[in-house]
This record gives sequence, C-alpha cells and structure tokens, in this order.
Amino acid sequence: MSLPSAPAPTLSRPQKAAVIVHLLLAEGADPGVTELPAALQRRLARTLGGLRSVDRATLAGIVAEFAEQLDGAGVRFPGGLGGALAVLDGKLAPEVMAELAAELPDGPGARIGAASWDALGTMSPDALQALLEAETPEVGAVLLSKLPANRAAGAIARLDRERATLIATAFAGTEGVPPATVARIGLSIGGAVSAQPPRAFADDPVSRVGAILNAATSGARNALLDDLDHAAPDFAARVRRAVFSWENIPERLEARDAPKVLRAVDNGDVLAAVGLDPDGTVASFLLGAISARLADQIRGELEEVGAPKPDAAEAAQQAIAAAVRDMVDRGEITLRSAAEPEELPDLAGAGGRRKDD
Repeated sequence: MSLPSAPAPTLSRPQKAAVIVHLLLAEGADPGVTELPAALQRRLARTLGGLRSVDRATLAGIVAEFAEQLDGAGVRFPGGLGGALAVLDGKLAPEVMAELAAELPDGPGARIGAASWDALGTMSPDALQALLEAETPEVGAVLLSKLPANRAAGAIARLDRERATLIATAFAGTEGVPPATVARIGLSIGGAVSAQPPRAFADDPVSRVGAILNAATSGARNALLDDLDHAAPDFAARVRRAVFSWENIPERLEARDAPKVLRAVDNGDVLAAVGLDPDGTVASFLLGAISARLADQIRGELEEVGAPKPDAAEAAQQAIAAAVRDMVDRGEITLRSAAEPEELPDLAGAGGRRKDD
C-alpha cells in the first residue's frame, strides 16, 4: 500500500519572484536586481535564502505564470534620466550625451559611455596615437586600460619613450578612479571620435596600397614600387614604410624575434622559403638568428627535400611575412622603422625554432 503524495507547496508571490530570479541568474541573464531599491534587494535575498527545493510541477507552473504576466506587461521603460541615457548610449550625439549626463545627481554612471569606449576599436592607429599624445597621462592610462592588451601594447609602442613612461607611471593612480569619471572620459573620447570627418575607406591610401603590395608577388611589388618612385616619390617612400615582405625581414625584424616568428609558421614553409636561396640575405639572417644546431638541422633537411619550386617558395615566403605582420598587429613583436639603418643580428642571442624542439 503506497502512501499518498504530499500536496505541492503553495508559494507566495515573493517566493515565486525569487524562483524566477534564481532561474535567470543560473542561465547567465541579468534580471536587473541591482536596480531594485535596497529594501527589495534585502527582501529578495532573504526570500531566496529561505527556499530549499521546488518540485517540477510547481516550477513549471511558476514559469508559465511569469510568462503570462510578462506577455501582458507591454514595454518596460528604463525609468529616470540615467536609465534612459544608458539605453540611448551610442545613439545620441556625444555632446548631447555629455550635456544630459551632467544633469544626473551623481554625474554619469558606469553604464553610460560604454559605446564611446567601444568606438576606440574603430580608431586608426594614427588617430589613437594622436589622442594619447593630446590627453593627459592619467587619461591616457584610463584609455589604454579600456583597450584589449594587444591593442594597448601596439598603441603605447608608437609613442616616444618619455610619453610612454608618463602614461605607464599614471597607471598607478587609476586604481581609485570612480566609474563616473571613467564614464565621463568615455563620453569625451566619443566626442573626439565623432569629430573625425566621415571617410569612404577605413584605412588611409598608404595602408591600402601597402596591404595590396604585401599580398602581391615580389616581381609585381618591386615593379610597382619602382614606378611609384618616379611618379610620386613622397607617396612611394611612405608606401615602402608600410610594406613588409620577405625581403624586408633582415632590415626590420629584430634578430631576437626571428625564432618566435619561425615557431609560428609551418616547418614546411620554413624549408620552402629558405630553400629557394639558402645563402641569400634573408635566409642567412634567419638561420643566423637561431641556434647553430637547429640551423644545421634545417640545412640537412634542405639537402634531403631538394630545392623547392619557385611558386611554392614564394607562397611560403609570403606566409612568413604575413606571420610577422600578424604578430606586429597583435603587439607580440615590433619592427624597426624602414628608415633606420640595417643592424647586424646578435647571433649570441640565438633561440629555438620549431614547435617540436
């Protein structure tokens, strides 16, 4: 004889609300608990702490009741000027956003100005550099703190040493910066970004031509650069600084970074790229920047596989040059300026090359 099951518990409205909040938080959603008055937050916490378990049928009933009420609720507005500005962030003109944010009792909140910080990702490296040079070191430290680490590293690397040191030192004072101040700086940054005139192309002409030439074959690239030297010498000089190809490796890549680059590419590409001209300037630079043992191992493998086909070798050389450019973009390495004289590699600082070594 089976005992009759206990009746499902009848939950109060606060308990049902606590169940819904628990479900939303478990799924990673933000039910807006922080926006509730302090008294309601305390009540919610105590109610949630008093719950132990809810059977499936009761849970399904609570969810269905919540869905029905939500369906009939219509539109929920943010409430207050601060909430409205958080919703309209990125939709209003920066100067209007700053003006309205100043009317808030405690200044702009942490949620206001987020779109302005997101706009940093759309700024060109030159525009970002100009912004860091124009602002105070303290603002520069906040600005870099809002960027991904790799982008921040690339930005600070473009500054002169004195300016970079000032900004790095200013990081020590950012620990106690209130969210309202960060939001206010974000609104200011948004104004600087919006002040830039609209452009049909995201990159400047030099960058666009440089990207095309980086992907071109060496013959086509050199021919076009020679023609540009005659037609537009100043423009050609700027393009040459933007171009980075296999031939530029010895003059612009630091010898200490060569092992890191070679580890980032396929061993077959290394053999094909170096094998086309093992005694050439680029091959000699790369082999001289790694350990003698690994260099001898590569030479031995080259003797086994033989000379590569020119097309395969050029594709491999482009792959290595592309790996260098990617590492520069990620802030992992820096290149010497094209205007700097060629420096001999420090062969004493040799490192390992291959992933399996």
